[in-house]
Amino acid sequence: MPLSFHRQLARGLDAQSAVSFEKTPCCRTGVKFEPIGIATNHRKCHHACGFTMISPIFFKWGGGPSAVHSFKLGPPMTSSLFRLVFQPSEELRATVFEREAQIFDATYGVPYDEHVLEFAPYESASVFLAVLDSQDDVAGVMRLILPGPAGLKTLNEAAGQPWCIDAMRAARAVGVDPERTWDVATLGVTKGIGRYRFAVTAALYHGLSVAARRNDVRSLLMTVDDRVRSILQVAGLFTTALPGAKSAPFCGSPASTPVYGHCADMFDTQRRVNPDGYRLIVQGVGLDEVSIPPLDQFDIARPATPTSHPHVEPAVGPGLAVVYRLGTSPRIAASG
Repeated sequence: MPLSFHRQLARGLDAQSAVSFEKTPCCRTGVKFEPIGIATNHRKCHHACGFTMISPIFFKWGGGPSAVHSFKLGPPMTSSLFRLVFQPSEELRATVFEREAQIFDATYGVPYDEHVLEFAPYESASVFLAVLDSQDDVAGVMRLILPGPAGLKTLNEAAGQPWCIDAMRAARAVGVDPERTWDVATLGVTKGIGRYRFAVTAALYHGLSVAARRNDVRSLLMTVDDRVRSILQVAGLFTTALPGAKSAPFCGSPASTPVYGHCADMFDTQRRVNPDGYRLIVQGVGLDEVSIPPLDQFDIARPATPTSHPHVEPAVGPGLAVVYRLGTSPRIAASG
């Protein structure tokens, strides 16, 4: 990972006198910090909640094992260039959708009207994470599909070509409960943001980890391009193919796979195999360029009505019905 954890963390910590606490959660991530002994150094949470950390400490995800880390002091953190938004307002949601469509058009040549039709059945069950710059231009977007009438898109795709598996049976066989699962349907980052591409992508995944914890999500699904899957594995985020599904060409991607991951297992594995990636993605440590909202803003409030997308008139002839064809666009776009 191109990140020095101690250097990045040190930018946001201040010295503060000792404060007594036990298993107090950080304001940004909700991850609990627990003292393991007497220490001489105390730190103030750089997420501005006023909570004091003690070094050395345990980082914990759920009830799993813990890892010990220590911290250093450094200069104060500078102002963020971007901000993360979860469930944007209706007006901003329309802008986010437009950017999502533009990214997939530029990456895989998926026309706007096809993109609209592809996601129309899932629109009311979709929530967005978006990273905005200081002008509120969308720098990155992630679409999450929640359980709804149309089902989870990855399972629908796995049941069709080229995999044709009994997706629901495969999911339940590996402990995926569709009612406690989110589908990571799209992820895209705008071209032209240069060195901030990494920070924007990391912020989206951090937002996903926080939202999953806040809403008690057990598992994640995605139909992911194999190149993106390899990048996630380098970051310590490992996923597993649904039983019976193998890598195959899919809608413009030379190789994609329907995969799943159980949140607690996935993030605990990341903590063990890539501690720096865990601190960045799960705890948000080092995301100096991106302002993260308070925890309660990650609680789900479903949209009352689907967002309308004008200027889309599907061509249908006499006696024909509009069919929402599954799998007409790639699920996770590879960085170009």
